[in-house]
Amino acid sequence: MGSSFANIQLKAAEALSVEQMCQAITELMEKNLFEKVEEPEDRSIVISWDGSSPWLTIYDELSDDGDQDILDALAKALSLKLGTHAVSNSVYDSDLLNMKLFNQGKCLDMFVNDIDAYNKYSKHKRKRQGAPSKWALLREGIVKEQVTGIWQGETVFAEDILWDLSKLFGWNTDQSCTGYRYKRDEGWSAGDYVLHFRDKNPIGKLFQEDGPTHLELVSYQPYLDCSTKSEETTYFSYSNTGQSAVGISIMMWGSAISSNCLESMEACMVLHDGARVAGQMEDIELHYPDQPDKPDKPFLGKMLRFDELVLPAGVTLLREASTPREMTEILERNSHSRILMKYTFKPVNSGVYEWCFSVRPNTEILNGVTHAIKVFIDIPEEEGKALKRELGFYV
Repeated sequence: MGSSFANIQLKAAEALSVEQMCQAITELMEKNLFEKVEEPEDRSIVISWDGSSPWLTIYDELSDDGDQDILDALAKALSLKLGTHAVSNSVYDSDLLNMKLFNQGKCLDMFVNDIDAYNKYSKHKRKRQGAPSKWALLREGIVKEQVTGIWQGETVFAEDILWDLSKLFGWNTDQSCTGYRYKRDEGWSAGDYVLHFRDKNPIGKLFQEDGPTHLELVSYQPYLDCSTKSEETTYFSYSNTGQSAVGISIMMWGSAISSNCLESMEACMVLHDGARVAGQMEDIELHYPDQPDKPDKPFLGKMLRFDELVLPAGVTLLREASTPREMTEILERNSHSRILMKYTFKPVNSGVYEWCFSVRPNTEILNGVTHAIKVFIDIPEEEGKALKRELGFYV
């Protein structure tokens, strides 16, 4: 059996220190609900750098098992945050080499050594190995013919190509041709900086009620009746009864998401003055922590972020008003502390599904609210009524 590993090569700015690099990774991980801890837990990321080269190596425990999406996401995020070049490298069983080039968060090109092997497992079919002129920009003095010569050279193992490319680009060859597990088994060296993180996935008993910000679900539909023949819309309203918060993140999961039965989903937040704010939505992987009855295998979820939103301090009970004017002021202030979420989507698969939500303020990630609804798609009326009664809905 051949070698399989993954790493990221990151071009560091001249003034960048190891401490700044660790801080950048920690901030990115916190944004994705990972908390830095002292001992190994759910995920470890290692920076290998002696400071003598403009390139450093990053190993990610989660992407070392061949998860290209996680590896690419980290490389892209670091490239954007630090305004530099990053390359994600993956070797699969010494047969396939996959390299993706990023600059300031944008993917410039991808290289694969074996197009036929890549097309067998990927839904994105390729016709060529890559664009050598874009890779030649990684080091001054390189011409595209040098890159092409390595790409088309005769080699036995995929990592041999990576070795030759690492020498051409000025990477540390030993570091760029290995992965997290191999490094860990050999033992960390003086130039390895290991960061450990705990997964603060909101699925499970994470939220607490005694924090400074209190998000509450004000109104929602317990179930949706949908048809594959039309576009559907649903609304959820939340209220903040605690302190102000900056940024709102919404995670969605459940069979309605993992089965991809809600296509073309768009979501926006409707503010108290009618203004609509579109969030940044992305696919993510989730899992159920500390729940042995749930599968360990990660599953598909979605993350919706409103990072710049400022949620004012919470609502006040109307009975606290002593005059009509105070009541008017309270009503106005309360309206500012509420948010209305609008989801528009196209159902595509018939059946009964579960759609789960967790809504949390970014500044107080434990003070959120979770809820779930049932989605009935193309279910006949009488059958739907029977199912709803069985599930405890009043119909």
